[in-house]
Amino acid sequence: MANILQCVVLVFLYTLCVQAILQKSHYGNQFYIGMIAARNWTTDFQIDIASKSNGNLYLDIPYLNLRRNETLQRGSTILTVNNSLIRAGTFTENRGIYLSTDVPVAVYVTWQAHPKVMDTYLALPLSSLGTRYIVASYDPCSLCKPDRSEMIIIGVHDNTMITVTDRYKRNTTLKLNALDAHQLSNTKDISNTAIVSDKQVTVISGTSCANIPHGVFQCDLLLEQMIPSFSWKKAFIVPPVFPKLGFLLKIFSENNAAACITNSSRTVCYHSNQEEYIMGTDPAIITSRDSISVVQYGVGERYDFIDADEFMTVIPGIENYLNSYYFVIPQNYSSLANRLSITVPSSNAGGLRMDGMSLAPDKTYSVPDPFSNYSVLIINITVGYHELTHTDTNVMFGATAYGFGAGIGYGFPVGFRYLSESHLTSSTTTSTLPTTSSTSPTTSSTPSTAAPTSTTLSASVSMATNGPVTNVTNVLCFSCDDLSHVELCNVVKHCSTNEVCYIESYEKFGRKLYRSGCLQSATCQKNVISYQSQSDMCAECCSQNYCNNKGCGDTGLSPRDQRGPMCYDCPHELSPQDCNKLTLCKANELCSIEEFGWGDHSQFKTGCASGQCVPTVQTATTSLPVCRSCCSDDYCNLNCTRSDVGSIIVG
Repeated sequence: MANILQCVVLVFLYTLCVQAILQKSHYGNQFYIGMIAARNWTTDFQIDIASKSNGNLYLDIPYLNLRRNETLQRGSTILTVNNSLIRAGTFTENRGIYLSTDVPVAVYVTWQAHPKVMDTYLALPLSSLGTRYIVASYDPCSLCKPDRSEMIIIGVHDNTMITVTDRYKRNTTLKLNALDAHQLSNTKDISNTAIVSDKQVTVISGTSCANIPHGVFQCDLLLEQMIPSFSWKKAFIVPPVFPKLGFLLKIFSENNAAACITNSSRTVCYHSNQEEYIMGTDPAIITSRDSISVVQYGVGERYDFIDADEFMTVIPGIENYLNSYYFVIPQNYSSLANRLSITVPSSNAGGLRMDGMSLAPDKTYSVPDPFSNYSVLIINITVGYHELTHTDTNVMFGATAYGFGAGIGYGFPVGFRYLSESHLTSSTTTSTLPTTSSTSPTTSSTPSTAAPTSTTLSASVSMATNGPVTNVTNVLCFSCDDLSHVELCNVVKHCSTNEVCYIESYEKFGRKLYRSGCLQSATCQKNVISYQSQSDMCAECCSQNYCNNKGCGDTGLSPRDQRGPMCYDCPHELSPQDCNKLTLCKANELCSIEEFGWGDHSQFKTGCASGQCVPTVQTATTSLPVCRSCCSDDYCNLNCTRSDVGSIIVG
């Protein structure tokens, strides 16, 4: 319990915890998406799908009466959606899009509504959607009467109850079924609108044409999918927007949290949910005691008379960084100067690879304390499919994409990861936070190289630097959504205290589907009782490891003597107990675990092996495992038995 309380108060920067369990990220197999609109533009919009392997996709757009299967190519697959799906105004209609694939993909949605009005958002898969959001937007162009600040909420499950609370604390309640879309359109900035639902939803927001900062012409489209509050973090490095002479920030929280902004010249602190903060040409650090969301806005061309235009991008927190990305820069931007901002530990910058090649940064920035061990690299990039990786799988780094032309601009995050638990550290660095708020937001139409100023500075916040904190775990349960068959679930989860395994069945798109996971025991039992009266739904609870591998009419996998074993399957873990992925091995295979030396400790690889587990002999000049062990039972490869190893030769 002491460790859990420590997790609440620390703002963390991981080092040794980079092998933490990744249960959620922007990669996935099922997406619920759509498009906001304030004008009835006549152009279609585009969906770019990035995939590391060939596969198949299914597209369902009920409003267009479109249901089709298509081939998914390794690299980039482009889908075009007819503009008649888009509608201006405030409404609730069945205008959502369902996209599913049989291999993990990243999805980027682009609307070039007009030759010089465009932006892209990163779509989040079903597994990374949430039930609580705060909307980011901006005031629409004051001289452009048709333009609006907008958001669209897309239902993922039937009978989803949603409460929308605007910035004036006025509530609206609505109910959405799967692929229903509720669009809100307003002549004013709808930033800080809160959305709370009883089931997962997708939230996309922006502005049809905005001048940033206010009064700086010309305007451009802002478009972004909002990330749920469970994925928010407490420490952010915001890259500058080279070659522009400034950018703008908004900071969002659910409780008007205090946040500090640091650049190369000063640290100032505010309460979040104020209007905006104009920054200069340096990276900015945002820290807070509470979880927050940080959104970066590109400024207009006439801010500094450098070719560009406005955009809106959610900034990943330091803990949202990944070790590798595969992504697409849409073909719409072929005539623009396209760039990536990469935030990486300075000592590891040399290990970055773009499409297998070393990087040659166009610009490099130092990050101020307390994250002076990081650098921001700006690189030029072409349109199309790319893979950005690091040679060291322990190194995590962030990436955002943006591009400019004359009167044109776009920006989007390349990707996110969402840690399943907070992996915190013990050493601390301090930054200042206010006890009260006494300053107003800074706005300006002239370039600035410094953050806004403030005279209210006090208190402190802890920054983590090393040593993971142990997580409290109990029963192991399968955890998957929208399964056609229960046996297809390949993810397990460590449930919290007083949680049990559950499995549910339900009807969706005319077929029976299943979901599984962890629930508080009382909640699960309540669902069992309430679902008994519904012919199309079922819920069951159990309290043993892996016990929800069947239920609600589905018998799960065939008996063990009729198939291969279900084995843990992870290529790199500091501890085998950190692995949360499973695979079904072939009938002639066994579960395997291998331990490799890694500095003064070990890393583990788990998966399937041939029916014979061959002992290994390691010398000082080989990369053979120091331990290899095989077993034949389901879920058995979590410990390496050293008796399987041949003699270890030193020298």
